[in-house]
Amino acid sequence: MQRSNAFSEVAGAAIERIRELANRFVDRRLPREAVESLSAELECHRQTLEQAFEFRKIHGPARSMADSDVYFGEKLGAMIEYARMAIDPELRGSFTGEKILEHLNHYAYLTENLVAAVWHSKTDQTLKESSFDNRDALKRLANR
Repeated sequence: MQRSNAFSEVAGAAIERIRELANRFVDRRLPREAVESLSAELECHRQTLEQAFEFRKIHGPARSMADSDVYFGEKLGAMIEYARMAIDPELRGSFTGEKILEHLNHYAYLTENLVAAVWHSKTDQTLKESSFDNRDALKRLANR
């Protein structure tokens, strides 16, 4: 069980909403107005997660030496950029929708840990449902 704080559920909801938007619109061509509206929502969630990280620094759970502001900024920034790519086809370049979501989920997982979010990814569910023999192998694969 992951350690959490009073902000954890809000942080988890923000991450889940970012993932939901990306999953829902990655294969669609949206009008510019819709992309702008969704981009504004992503920015709101970014601010929420920045506040969650600041809250964690003050209220815990304790962070490791590697959990620096710079590291957090890189991981959160990457997660948001992949979400932007998912909703705006003009930003995708040569990335496929599948690759965008794969990278987004990777950075969402890292961000989740940095903000002590209460969030249950599909990977977590798969690990819980897997047999004991395969659990360690799946965990190593998920954390690489």
